[in-house]
Amino acid sequence: MLTSKTSEKITDIAPTNLGKCFRRLNSLQSIKLSFSGCKKITDQGLNNLGADLKRLSCLQSLDLGFAVFNITDKGLHNFGESLKRLTCIRSINLSLAGCQNITCQGLKNIGEGLETLQSMALNFTSCKNILDEGLKNLGESLSKLISLKSVDLSFYDCDSIMDEGLKNLGEGLKFLTSLQSIKLDFTDNQNITSKGLKYLNNGLQECSSLRSIDLGFDECYDISDEGLDSFSEAIQKLGSLESITLDFRSCWIKDKGFSNFGEALQKIGSLQSISLNFGGCEITDECIENFMGSLEKLDSLKIIDVFPESSRKNSKGGQCRRLAI
Repeated sequence: MLTSKTSEKITDIAPTNLGKCFRRLNSLQSIKLSFSGCKKITDQGLNNLGADLKRLSCLQSLDLGFAVFNITDKGLHNFGESLKRLTCIRSINLSLAGCQNITCQGLKNIGEGLETLQSMALNFTSCKNILDEGLKNLGESLSKLISLKSVDLSFYDCDSIMDEGLKNLGEGLKFLTSLQSIKLDFTDNQNITSKGLKYLNNGLQECSSLRSIDLGFDECYDISDEGLDSFSEAIQKLGSLESITLDFRSCWIKDKGFSNFGEALQKIGSLQSISLNFGGCEITDECIENFMGSLEKLDSLKIIDVFPESSRKNSKGGQCRRLAI
């Protein structure tokens, strides 16, 4: 692993020279590089690195961080073209957080041609120019990666994404019948409503092999009981589900939606782990107590974490607090 954070001296020469070194490492199977904050690195450096990476016929895992610098759609596209040559690649983790020059076009054809890919993690935190069309492009790309078992997507603070974007993403996810784990973060996106979450859930419920779901919608204020109800319906169709992690802090969730969610959980006999954060929602102490009581019926549960200590907030219905059984 090589990490070079927030250096004003690192330019395109660094990834270019690293790429040249990789040429001689024909048996290399894993690479992890972070150039986060190195603002002088441009498309040229990324392209040069990609040109050499494509020669690594044994490479199985690639983890690259290029956050907060001058990568554009063109650079991302060219880098993707290089990745197509990696016939053994199994895992890709790419962070472009804060890269303001990445737009909807940049998400087109990501992962194209990588039939062996089993794990994909993409971080587009604060990429403000990604719109609903971008998630359509990404959804179309994902739908072709039928070997994927794990997907991790962050659109934290991408506040131009709306309900239609989640619909587009859900349309792509429904083709991933081998998918076992999904993590999606849309925190701090106030344009997403219950309608968007319902669209997304329509796709998730088709992922029949899912074992783990992790959703982040913290401060998406227009997600209400209706949105949580759609999630409750979707998870009942996933017979292999073992783990659920939800962050719905400050959403418009009330007792009714939370109670319905608890009833849905009782029907998932495979469930082993629950981590929930509904701090700041209008959920009363009585509702939480009833919810925890209902979980006692799930003999398979091993881990329960509801309203973690670090997120205690006073809601209109009472104090959200950590509970355990």
